[in-house]
Amino acid sequence: MKTEQDHSISGYFYNGSSSARQKVVLRIVQKTSLSDALFIIEHEDLTTQSFQSHEVSAQDLSGADSSLQMGPFEFEPLDGQALRQLSDNLDLRLFKRSYLFKSLFIGLCVTAAAVFCFFYLLIFIVTPAITPTIANMLPEDILDKPSEVSFKQLERYYFKPSTVFIGRQQHYIDTFYKTYPEAKQANLKILFRSADKIGANAMAFPNGVIVVTDDFMELVASPDELNAVLLHEWAHVKHQHALQQVIQHSIFAAGFFMVAGDLELLTDSILDIAPALLVSMQFSRSMEQDADNFAIKTMKEHGKDPSVLADMLLKLHMSGLDEEHIDDENQGLGLFSKLLEL
Repeated sequence: MKTEQDHSISGYFYNGSSSARQKVVLRIVQKTSLSDALFIIEHEDLTTQSFQSHEVSAQDLSGADSSLQMGPFEFEPLDGQALRQLSDNLDLRLFKRSYLFKSLFIGLCVTAAAVFCFFYLLIFIVTPAITPTIANMLPEDILDKPSEVSFKQLERYYFKPSTVFIGRQQHYIDTFYKTYPEAKQANLKILFRSADKIGANAMAFPNGVIVVTDDFMELVASPDELNAVLLHEWAHVKHQHALQQVIQHSIFAAGFFMVAGDLELLTDSILDIAPALLVSMQFSRSMEQDADNFAIKTMKEHGKDPSVLADMLLKLHMSGLDEEHIDDENQGLGLFSKLLEL
């Protein structure tokens, strides 16, 4: 035998087409089956509107601002707590489920936003800020072994013996060290290699090895031009740019090591991925600018014309072979403004 429960609650009714509200009484008639629940709005002019349970959803039953959505209409009780108590007494799971879904949706949105903000801050703000500090905490020779592995890989697959006359190679090396003796004290090792697949380029490894390709040497018109680029590459070594790049990649891949504060695990992670990263290393724009600034400043300190660095970068750009040192067509020209500032 089915029984009915009839409960009433006063409130305001919004018709959905305007903000005007009407004072009404909501009657909830519930039989044994929840699906039989009927929601009846009784207006002051004695007219009524009826809604089946599937047409009704609860906006929020947790506080005083609770309301019911009935299709395009809305019912706002005079006493929000009374509606909540009524839903509990009637066991209107429809309300609870609706509120649960809404709360879950809001929770998921908040979580997604929090995750996005976390990774944005991690990638673009926190990591670049803490990377130099971490690099200084690690041993200076930590990338020596990965550098050797990377160089051997390039020697095997990309490098060939240089066709540049050995006497010319030595002349350029001697001139560089004579002009910038502090570079010789830094234990740099300058090598020349033929590398058709790489093209005109000069690249520095964290262990102080700088490789200059034959295609690059074809663009060099004077020792000062080569020296300018060697200073740029030395800056990458001196300022630990490669190590910073590896650390950044390691943080992205193994962030939980950093959260745990275990630098030993972080070091292991760096050593595992370093060789592959060094082979495909491409420094950030800020690191390239930092290397440019160092080269310009050093040349000025030794009475050399730093505009040759801009000349070389423009030559590389015009050759169409280098993308590492020039990442937009204005970088070479932009160096001239730096020459006036430094």
